[in-house]
Amino acid sequence: MSHLEGEISPRDRETQGEKREVFVEFLENKKSIIPEDLKTLEEKALLDWMPIIRKDTQALLIWLMKERRPKRILEIGTCVGFSSILMARYTEDDTQIFTVENYEPRIKEATENIEKFGYGNRITLMPMDAKEALYELDGQFDFIFLDGPKGQYPFYLPKLLELLSQDGMLVTDNVLFDGDLLKQRSEIRHRDRTIHDRLNMFLDELLNNESLNTLVTQTGDGMALTTRIK
Repeated sequence: MSHLEGEISPRDRETQGEKREVFVEFLENKKSIIPEDLKTLEEKALLDWMPIIRKDTQALLIWLMKERRPKRILEIGTCVGFSSILMARYTEDDTQIFTVENYEPRIKEATENIEKFGYGNRITLMPMDAKEALYELDGQFDFIFLDGPKGQYPFYLPKLLELLSQDGMLVTDNVLFDGDLLKQRSEIRHRDRTIHDRLNMFLDELLNNESLNTLVTQTGDGMALTTRIK
């Protein structure tokens, strides 16, 4: 049994989801998480069924940008550019962001959004498969946001760790697979079992690698925050 599997009933998972929604709404009522122009982009993406980061993930990402103040960011999974633009908004003017996307319709929309928000000089969109892009990048990154195909996470990891600076942070989104990672493999639909297996492999490595320090949170669809042990 992996460290994340356990006897959590469907009703308990549903209740946890409801509580999270109430919590996010509570925070939104206290202070809007993002400004109006980003809200407009968020609303359009949601109407178009684009898989952008959730509100509590946005809040954590903004906090991390302000707290860590990264200068060189790598993102795997651009979608329509929402998270790239969000990170650019909350970092310094000299921060450079490299973001990778290989789905042509999203590449076009992301490029347009990046230019519209005025970040064309700070965000470099790499229109290619992440496995290819990882070997084209030079230098190291002090912040990496992994939000691409979940089934590829364990295969990206070795190269991502090579690209991560000694004091950098790797943040991985969607690690709980809509709660399915908390279930036994036998409960998972056959078509999703490969992703279930690979996400477990990925988290096993993050949590048991003695050179890494990883915290898994229930933020959004599950996030893993990883740094190196000095």
